[in-house]
Amino acid sequence: MKSKDWRPTAFAETAPSVVTEEEADANRVDQRRAVYELLRHLMTLDSAALILTVTLIEKVFAQPLHRGAVGLAIAAFLLSLIGGGATYLNLLASYPRVGSRHMSSSHRMIYVRTMAATFSGFVAGIGALAWFFWTNWFR
Repeated sequence: MKSKDWRPTAFAETAPSVVTEEEADANRVDQRRAVYELLRHLMTLDSAALILTVTLIEKVFAQPLHRGAVGLAIAAFLLSLIGGGATYLNLLASYPRVGSRHMSSSHRMIYVRTMAATFSGFVAGIGALAWFFWTNWFR
């Protein structure tokens, strides 16, 4: 081992660097793109669930029990679609401008509320449909 190999300065090239502004901006863009993709997938699933629920319920079950669960599922999927659309529009409206680094606090609160409505609507719709099918399939 040479004398310069054990010195801390020998590892200066492999040491982790500090995150630069360009890397932080690129990370924010990647996060925003991931949220756009997630919203798009959730809204696609909501639309497909709405269409399948409305068209197939009457054909699968002649005299279903708990019809209110279907109405709840449809309302929840609609809430999720509306919340997803509002979140998407809020993200587009609050896109960082030159000189601003973060979303404003009012846009952040709207974002959190509409994203919560999107997720909770989707989960409630799936839960209501699962309850409906469970009660009607095993009767």
